[in-house]
Amino acid sequence: MTKGPTKKRPSYKRTFSKNPAFYGEVGWKLRAAREACGLTQTEVAERLSVPQSQISKVERGKTAISLCLFAEWCMLTNADASTVLKWSMRA
Repeated sequence: MTKGPTKKRPSYKRTFSKNPAFYGEVGWKLRAAREACGLTQTEVAERLSVPQSQISKVERGKTAISLCLFAEWCMLTNADASTVLKWSMRA
């Protein structure tokens, strides 16, 4: 039995490189939410079970953020996910 052609899944790298400003703005808004709650990067990292360096990279827009991590971060900091993602409407 032969299989048909398989579709390639888009990679985060490709998506990230096309629109790095998106991650920069999302990171900036997540940082603002963290600071508004009085949390440090280390505290957020511990609560989300990720390295502190990943929190730093996300906040600086240097890496993509997974949907799960994004949702957990928003819940932790009481950030409105739709507000954080709203930037795309401006372009």
